[in-house]
Amino acid sequence: MSTVDHLVGEIKNLLAAGAVLYDSASKPSDVYEGFIFSLIVATASRHGATVTYEDIYGAKASNLVFRTGPGHLYNNSQPFTHAVIEFDGAPALEVHLGVYVTGASGVLHECDVLALPAEEAALSRAQGIAPQGSQSVLIVECKYYVSNLGIGLARNFEGLRADIRTLNGDLSSSAERRAPRDSARADTAGWAASAAAS
Repeated sequence: MSTVDHLVGEIKNLLAAGAVLYDSASKPSDVYEGFIFSLIVATASRHGATVTYEDIYGAKASNLVFRTGPGHLYNNSQPFTHAVIEFDGAPALEVHLGVYVTGASGVLHECDVLALPAEEAALSRAQGIAPQGSQSVLIVECKYYVSNLGIGLARNFEGLRADIRTLNGDLSSSAERRAPRDSARADTAGWAASAAAS
């Protein structure tokens, strides 16, 4: 079984959705982003959140369509899927793949995985503008590498995080010595606990 097939299987298990439109021909980097998305969603669910999936129009989705390239959250060229996460007593969150946010400098930045308040996402869709990065609850930069990451990638991510002005950012890589699932699970468990508390 290839790494892509293994990740696709993990995504399907974690998301418990009808169909996920990844297969063995999908680019490993795209599937890795979907894997990190699925870890975040599954972790939120394990910590008591209700999770549903919607498309750009707000319709419930059972067949999940994920971006495989950067785009705007409000783009309706395809019915891209996002997760809606609701913890009791807390504002709803949305988790998206491959969307742009606006940094404090006014520059657009792609977030491989983005969690933000549902209210900010709705504003983006209604006004046709990128969400404000400062409203991000969590950003994850995903790097599917078979070798170690260079220091430049970490520095670039820190610059991104500084311009977006979020305290919750993570650089996730498949090149870690630990299994990617174990590493990402530890990172997302802390995020889910803090999201539930806020």
